[in-house]
Amino acid sequence: MLLLEAGTVDEAVLAAAPILQFYKLVVGPACALGGVVRGHPHLPDGHEIVSSQLFYLDAERGVARTLNRWYRLGLPDGCAMN
Repeated sequence: MLLLEAGTVDEAVLAAAPILQFYKLVVGPACALGGVVRGHPHLPDGHEIVSSQLFYLDAERGVARTLNRWYRLGLPDGCAMN
């Protein structure tokens, strides 16, 4: 298991989590993440989304937890892909 400050999560759960590319913090009634998603179970690849409420963000480890799911984080917003 991969140990995170917010608890533990099975590595298989993270491996299956959608990737959020060009992610950014979105502030509204609650904090959320915005970005381009890939591998989401209900949304098409390349779709720009705003997540549900953000509960945990660890950019160094490349993971985030929202109300509905875990995300693997790709590049932050403003970074160019080579």
